[in-house]
Amino acid sequence: MPVIAERPVIADEDIEVLRGINEVVQMGHFPPIIGEAQTRYMLDTLFTPERIRKNMADGEKFFILDAMPGHKEAGYFSYILKLGESKIKLSRVFVKEAARGIGLFNHAFNYIARAGSENGAHAMYLTVNRNNAPAIAAYEAKGFVKTGEARFDIGGGFIMDDFIFEYNLGK
Repeated sequence: MPVIAERPVIADEDIEVLRGINEVVQMGHFPPIIGEAQTRYMLDTLFTPERIRKNMADGEKFFILDAMPGHKEAGYFSYILKLGESKIKLSRVFVKEAARGIGLFNHAFNYIARAGSENGAHAMYLTVNRNNAPAIAAYEAKGFVKTGEARFDIGGGFIMDDFIFEYNLGK
């Protein structure tokens, strides 16, 4: 069993590592779901260094996942918890294909759940593309329940057409 660790994204070098992981995962997973044009648009506009820094300034916490031996920089996750809110948002958990199935998703989930619980959140929520069957199956297997739907205009003529899922943190 690998030793899994997370490290916070702080410096510009970390942001570049994060962007590299993100591009590999998104281009390997999302084109059949949302098309290559929308995937590329999202990478080019929603995941620039400036946008990541803005998200961080707005409170999103990013972490790079390592699973050793053999899987350095194997994925990343991020979450958003604003003071006074009762829910924590699992924003992203992206794992490179070669590192799937070794516990990185569970590690990220547990980390985010603990952060939420320690800060008074009673639930974790996320949005996921309605056609992303593998992710939906993973979330449902973990105990998430679909609570709604959301459509977001992300510009460039593209829409994110998502389900909202929630997990009770037991508070």
